[in-house]
Amino acid sequence: VVEKDGKETRVDANRFMIRKGYGTAYQIYKPGEGEKNFQEVSKLADYAVRNKRGIFHPDHRLKEEPYEFRLRIQERPLVRKVADMKERVLYPGEHGKRVPQQHRLWVDPEHVAEAAAELKLKRAD
Repeated sequence: VVEKDGKETRVDANRFMIRKGYGTAYQIYKPGEGEKNFQEVSKLADYAVRNKRGIFHPDHRLKEEPYEFRLRIQERPLVRKVADMKERVLYPGEHGKRVPQQHRLWVDPEHVAEAAAELKLKRAD
């Protein structure tokens, strides 16, 4: 909650951080929700990228994305697929870095068929 001019306003910290370029958009497909939140978060991320805010400024680029860091530290393989929601293509997870983060939607293996049908995705693999 943020107070301004004596009024309280609720702020979604995740969305705030994405728009300011303080974080990346890491969105995971949820069955039945389609693109419910994806488009809104994608627009915030696109704003940060286009305006070179925070980590999207050439002087402040990340060496490793947060998901890559977690996988490395936890010594886990990447099992999710990645959808490029702009191109409507579903790729193996290792292609995640090639998909711009503002267009990236991660899909758990057990939801691939459902996501492909619901979101009208072509499979690249």
